[in-house]
Amino acid sequence: VRSLGFTGPSYEIGTTIHSKEPLAAATRKDDRVWTKFVSWVFEALIQAEESNITMETADMLAITDAFGENFRNMFRNAVRANGNYGEIYEKNLETYIPRSRLNAINDGSTGLIYSFPFGSIDTQGPDPLVGGTIQRILTRGVLNCGVRVAPGFATQDTAQSTWSGFEVDICRGISAALFNGAINVNFLPTDSLTHFSKLAQGTVDVMASGVTHTLTREIKEASTGKGFDFTSAYFYDGLGFSGPSPYGTCADRLIFDNTTFSLGCPDTRICVLDSTTWLEAMRGPLNVPEANIVVTETKAAAFELLNSGGCNVIAGESTDIADSTARKNGYPADAGYSVGTNRHTKEPL
Repeated sequence: VRSLGFTGPSYEIGTTIHSKEPLAAATRKDDRVWTKFVSWVFEALIQAEESNITMETADMLAITDAFGENFRNMFRNAVRANGNYGEIYEKNLETYIPRSRLNAINDGSTGLIYSFPFGSIDTQGPDPLVGGTIQRILTRGVLNCGVRVAPGFATQDTAQSTWSGFEVDICRGISAALFNGAINVNFLPTDSLTHFSKLAQGTVDVMASGVTHTLTREIKEASTGKGFDFTSAYFYDGLGFSGPSPYGTCADRLIFDNTTFSLGCPDTRICVLDSTTWLEAMRGPLNVPEANIVVTETKAAAFELLNSGGCNVIAGESTDIADSTARKNGYPADAGYSVGTNRHTKEPL
C-alpha cells in the first residue's frame, strides 16, 4: 500500500480471513494430457520440498516416462529451474505474505480435507453430454457404483440385502444428486485386480472403492492402458504392516536381516495384494527383499496364508491390518498379533 502511494499515518491489516481462495493454474478442457502435465509439475514442486530436494539437488527427484521419453526429466527440470515450492515461496512471497500453516507442507499432523468454493452457482451450465455417462445412468435408472468390501467402508448384510459404510454413503450421495433425492444404486464389489478394468469397460460408473490417486493412473494405468480422472481425496491413509511377533514388528521397522532386534526378521513373509501401490512401494522405495514378499490376488487368500503359515505379515491400509480384521478372518483369538504404527506410503483415496 505504501509503495503505491498511501501516506497516511497509520494503516491496519485485518487478521481474519473471510473466504476460501484456493489459487490454481487453469487449462482448457480440450487437452486432457496437457492438464495432467501441468498438474503434476506442480505436484513435483511440493514433493521436492517435502523430500528436502532443492534447486541444487534436483537430480535426486524421480524420472518418469509417463508423458513420453522426451519429458522423462520433467520433474527435475521443473525444480532445477526455480527451486521447490518452499524456495519459490520464500523468494517471491515471504516478504509480503509470511508463510503460515495454511500454505505449509503437511507432515501428517494437520487436517487435509478441504472443500473448494462453488463460485457463482447461479450460472447456467451445459446439459449432460448426449450419450454421456449421466445420460446413460438416467436412462438405466440406477447408478452402478464400485465399492471395496472393508470394515467401515463397505459391508453387506446378506440377510437383509443391504449395504452400509463410508464409501456406500458416498455412492448414495451421488445417486441422490442424480435422481432428485432418490437412492437408486447398484453396489458392485471391486478389488485391486478389477478396479480399473470394470471402470474402463463401463461395468461401474464410478469407483468409490479406495483407489489411490497416482500420476501413472491418471495418464496410463498399467492393467488397462488407459488414464482416469480422480475426485478430490476423501480419505488419507498409508501402507502399514501387522502380524504375530516378531514378524509384524520386523515389517513395521523394515528390518529384514539378522540384527540385535530379532534373529527372526529374515523369516518375515509379507502377504500383499497384487496390482496395488503397496506392492509397488515395497518393491521400489521401501526396498523390501523379494524373498520377504508373498503376492496374493485377494484379501481372503492373504488371510488364508496367514492362518496356514504361508505368510506371517499382512500388508495394507488401516482396516486391512487391524487386529479385528485378522480375527474376523480366522486368526486365533488367543494368539498375539502386532499392528504396526508406521505408515510407509501416502494413499490419498
